[in-house]
This record gives sequence, structure tokens and C-alpha cells, in this order.
Amino acid sequence: MASKLSRMSALQTVSALALVAVIGAGPAAAQQVDVITVTAERREQSIQEVPVAVSAFSADQLETRGIDEPIDLVGFVPNMIGTHNTGIGSANAYYIRGLGNTETIATFDPPVGTYIDEVFIARQNANNIAFFDVERVEVLRGPQGTLFGRNTTGGAVSVFMRRPGEEFGGFAEAGIGSYGRRLLRGTVDMPVNEQFLTKLSAYWLDEDGYVRNVTTGDRLNGEEGWGVRLDLAFLPSDTVRWDVALGLSDDGSINIANYVEGQSPLAVSSSSGRRISRTGLSTRGCGDPLLACMLAGEGMGLANETFEITSNLAVDALGGTFNFITGYRNLDQRFIVDFFDGGLAGQGFSTGGFVIGNEAEHSQFSQEIKFTGSFMEGRVDVVAGAYYFTEDNSTTFIDTFTVAPGVTLVLADRTLDNTQTSVALYSQFDFHVTDRLTLTAGARWTNEDKEIDFRDNRAAPPPGGALTTANLLANGIPEDLTTSLITPRFAAQYQLNDDVMLFASYTQGFKSGGWNARGTTPTAIQPFFRELATNWEAGIRSVLFENRVRLNATAFWLDVEDYQAPSAFNTATGIQFITLNDAGLRNRGVEIEADIAVADGFNVFAAIGRQDAEYTNPSARIQQQQADCIAGLPNSAGQGIVTPNCNLAVPVRSPEWTVTLGGSYYYEFPGSNFYVQPAASARWQSDQWFQTSNLPASFTDSVWLVNAGITLGTVDRDWALELACNNCTDEIYGQSLLAGVVYINPPRRWSLKLRRNF
Repeated sequence: MASKLSRMSALQTVSALALVAVIGAGPAAAQQVDVITVTAERREQSIQEVPVAVSAFSADQLETRGIDEPIDLVGFVPNMIGTHNTGIGSANAYYIRGLGNTETIATFDPPVGTYIDEVFIARQNANNIAFFDVERVEVLRGPQGTLFGRNTTGGAVSVFMRRPGEEFGGFAEAGIGSYGRRLLRGTVDMPVNEQFLTKLSAYWLDEDGYVRNVTTGDRLNGEEGWGVRLDLAFLPSDTVRWDVALGLSDDGSINIANYVEGQSPLAVSSSSGRRISRTGLSTRGCGDPLLACMLAGEGMGLANETFEITSNLAVDALGGTFNFITGYRNLDQRFIVDFFDGGLAGQGFSTGGFVIGNEAEHSQFSQEIKFTGSFMEGRVDVVAGAYYFTEDNSTTFIDTFTVAPGVTLVLADRTLDNTQTSVALYSQFDFHVTDRLTLTAGARWTNEDKEIDFRDNRAAPPPGGALTTANLLANGIPEDLTTSLITPRFAAQYQLNDDVMLFASYTQGFKSGGWNARGTTPTAIQPFFRELATNWEAGIRSVLFENRVRLNATAFWLDVEDYQAPSAFNTATGIQFITLNDAGLRNRGVEIEADIAVADGFNVFAAIGRQDAEYTNPSARIQQQQADCIAGLPNSAGQGIVTPNCNLAVPVRSPEWTVTLGGSYYYEFPGSNFYVQPAASARWQSDQWFQTSNLPASFTDSVWLVNAGITLGTVDRDWALELACNNCTDEIYGQSLLAGVVYINPPRRWSLKLRRNF
């Protein structure tokens, strides 16, 4: 019955969109949809010319739709789901077309890549980057293995910061909000002369948090952090431009399990109310070594310190442009987080329930040389380049499990050093066979090497159980993994007329292999290997009714070979994490995006996704597990990708439908210098599972999420006052399940911001 209602609701939504399009095709008006320029193919093009599934947002659209940070994007992109990682509020787990990752340890890589100014951000544990002063954001769906490279099997989130301006100016913004939220943000362009431009941006954010710890009295799950960014632009000639950015930021946001008072932490809360937690682990500051703080029941929280440099030197030569793109990023991270909320029975143990302490340094460097150009009188466009990436990670992490007051087991205390190096060569050629027909061929060769080294920090580890590289090798676990692969792309696009383009494409991409580094015994540090995604797409890009309607649609068929399926489950001594290449994954669906200029100042939009994801080709191990489950053998049901009923599970965070509808209306008061602009959006996602084995507690019903805001400002754009709410109707749904503990979405929140442009 629920499935039937979901289909009916989706059909009603599509019908409503069609009706709006008809209304938008009425009498002519001056209003037109914005022209959006993207670099989805690593060169500037109109979004209507790109045979790639991409959602793009200009700075104005980000502001109007209330997108303040990357995690907010998921409400506006079809077939995209996202949440903060369990425990770590600075980490975003993105899922696009069913591909995503919830693990933040450095031996795992995300399948949805994050890029800032074309520089890849390797670590998921700090990818919820701050929006300083953004020019645009692009979300690419499907594997991008040719032009973006590895670890983009699901897609990519690409953020482009605004470059320094040629005139003095900027903005200052101050805001307040629910749960003690306080925000300061600003930027200023300071050109020195025509050849040297500078920009300074900064933000500060603090929030008490929407969770009350009824054991310690702490307020939890508040966003907090600050950042400073300096942008420099050197323009020595018409053919040379050098952009350099330096950034320093600090993030202390955590995402602790919580639930509505009076309800169970082991199920999705059924109604709204005060959010609480019960862990006895306190946020009191602790400067002692990690384990000492954990055993003292202190120091819960997170501290990320990030320093980054990006450089893009563009030189026009040989009939095109060479870009020398350099990136360096260093992240120091420390956290102590209780993932069991003081014990599954709500005991509120003073040392927490299942606690992970983490102290790490992550350093990455990348260098890319990219060439873009056109030849044969514009008949051939080319993008080609070489890429080098290296990363060094050192992580000390400790797992403790409290079984009774004063009885805390140290499951593991180890240091992991791991490195990876990747080199790649790529090229893509667009052949304009006729004025209407373009054929594309491209490929990327990638070679990567990964190495790990373990040291056990316990004074007396169990015999044969020390977490050391020697013991891994003794158990047949390799200390290095090497992958060499070519990932091609082929496409054809046909310009039906000036307003409509049709395309079809075939693309491959791969996600790197790694190790189950959270294992607490040498035999548990099992390797997993690369997964390969193959994607077929066909679509239409259209601008209709004198540029008043932009309607883009894409159909896709995605096959993933050797899918990396992560899972976590309870054992007698804590949580066991495991990821293996246990099956394939197949997904197919349709994505529709529309922007409609209904009348002067009145714009509506829609983003609709339909998908059907399933596991395929289960391994012999999974088939045996299913047979054991049917026979009633222990440790076989409800683990990995096998459900409690012995069936193959439904892939997580892959709802059949995602539907977003929204709009805004800009109105200037006659005879005054003031305008008002109300805006609202509603996102409906059908029911879904959010735990790999489809345990009953990990099912969440379909839900509508409503965001709204209203802005009062001056027509000259000097001042603006915005009042907004997120999750305005205070809906609750499940996002993650970690060893029985349910993580739910944040509650309703409001904000008030005053902005001064100068």
C-alpha cells in the first residue's frame, strides 16, 4: 500500500510540474531563466551544451535556496542523499545514484569526490567545507573517470570560489539562530592595481547545540568553527593569469546519536520533541593523552585544523590554454566520540558506551597540468593533461567498550601510517562532425599505489593479536595494493535546433581499494579491492518558450562490478566493521530538472529523481551465508548484505523517488528603495533503508522536508535582512544505524541574517 501511495504521490508531483510548465508558457514576459556556465568537462561551457548529468548553482541561487554549506546541496539534486557521518559533524557522506561511503578512516576513499577550485579533497572526515564567497557549485552525477579520475564513481561536488574583484568592495554579514547560533561572515576585495588583485574572506560560527545531555548537562551537536582565506590574482599580461589561495580553518562540529525524550535510541523517533543523549562522557577539556582522557570520561568532541594552498597558473599558448593546478592540504584532527550513547540500555556510563578516540594528521599534495584548446578551425576541441597525487596519513585511534560501571575494555590502541601515490594521463576529444553532430572520445590511464603500516600501542597485547604489520603479513594480508586501469568515455550529442540538444554516453570510473583498518585483530584488517562503475546515459537539454523554461532530463543505467559494501555489527567485545567486494550493484533511473520563469520576478524549479537499485552477482561467500541463514546457523542473518530474512538487502540511501519543488518571488515596493523576496522549497524522498543489512530499525518512511525564507532588502543591494527556517515542519527520519543505535536528522531550526554589501 505504501509503495502504491508513493507512486501516486510521485505521479501527482510530475503532473503538477507539467501544469506549471504550461502556465509558464503563457503570455510573454521579460523574465528569462539564467544562463549557467559550468566546467563539467574541465572547460567553460553553457550547461545546455554539456552531455553530462550536472546540477549547477550560481551564487544567487545558493543564497535564495538557503544553501549555506555543502550538505545542504542534497535537497536540490535528484537521486542524491546526504548526511553528516555518525559522530563527526565535519564529514559529509554523499550518496549519488546509490553510491556513497560512511567510513572516514584514511584507508577508505569516498565514491563522490569533493573539489575546491579543481583540487581534489581526499579525506571525507573534513569535506563539509565552509562557503566563504562562492561563485558557483556543480554536482556531477555518475562516474567521472576520464576528466576527474578515481573516486568519482558516484559523482563529484565541485566548488568554485569567487576570484578577487577589480574594484574595492565586499560584504559583511551577521546572524543569529536557534540553539544559540551566532554567525559572522565577510569578504573584501582589495585590488592593488590592474595586475595584482587580492581578496580576504573570513567567517566565525558558534552554536550551543540542539541536543541536551541529561547525564552531564552538556549541549551537543552544535556547529562551530572559524576560517580565513586569502585570494591573490596576478595578471602580468593578457595571456597569463595566476590565482593563488591560502586558507586556514578550524571545525569543532560533532554528530552525536540523540533521540526524542521519552522514546528509544534504538528506533526512529515517532514524534518531535526535546532531543537528548545520556552518555556520561563529558565535553570537559582534556589535554592528556588520548587514552587517559577516554578512561577519565573527558574530552568528548572534535577539533579539525586545516591549512590549504591552491594555485592555478593559466598560460595561453599553442592555440589553447595550459593550466598548472597545484594543491596542498594539511589536516590535524582529534576527536573522542561515544557511538553508543553511554550504553545501549541508557546506562549513561561515565566513560561512555562504545568510544573511539582519534588523533591524526593527513597531508596531501597534487599537481595537474591541463591543456584545453580547439583545432582545425574549431572542428576539434581537446582537453588533455597529466596528474600527480600523493598523500601521507598518520592516525592513532583507540576503541573502548564499557560493559559495567568502572569496567572499560580497551579493544584496540594502534597507530596506522598509510600512504598513497597516484599518477594519471588523460585526454578527451570532441569532434564536431557537422554543425549539429558532435562525437566525443576520451580515456584516462591511472596507476596508484597504497601502503599501510600498523603499530600496536598496548603494553601487553594478546598473544598473536598485536596489531602490527608483521602480524598482518603472517595472516596473508598485504601491506600494499597497486591498481593500474584505463577508464574510457564515449559520447554523441546532436543539436536538434537552437533550443534542444540530445545526447548519449558511455563512461567508466573506479573507486580505490583499501583495508578494513578499524579491525581490532590482525585477521580483521582484511583488504578490499577496487570497484569499477560502468554508466550508460541518454538525455535531453532544452530551453523552451523564449528562454523562459529550462528542462533537462537524463536516463541512466549504472553497473558496478566488485562493489565495496560496508557494514558494522555487534560482537561480544564491541563493534566489528567490515567491507568486502561481495557483489555487484545495478541502478537505473531518470532525472529531471526544470527552471521556469513564470513571470517577471517569479521563478519556480523542480528536481525529480527516480531510481531502482539492487545488488547483483553475489559472491560465493554471500551465497554460502544465505544458505547458512536459511539453515538457521548463527552469525549469518542480518550481517553484510544479507537481511534477517536471508535475502539480499536493498542498497542503502537509494530511495526510489526524490522530488524537490520550489520557487521565489522578487517584488519591489513602488516608490521606495525596498524589495521583498519570499522563497520556499519542499523535498520529498520515498522510504529507504539506511543500514547495509536492512535491519528493521534501519527503515525510514517517506518524508517531506520544507525549507523557507523571506528577504527584505534595498533595491540598490546595499542591505538585506533574511529570516529562514530549515526543516520548518520539524519532520524526523532515520539517517544512519550504527550497531543498533539510530541516528536521526536535525530538528527544525531558524536563522536571522543581516548583510551589508559595499
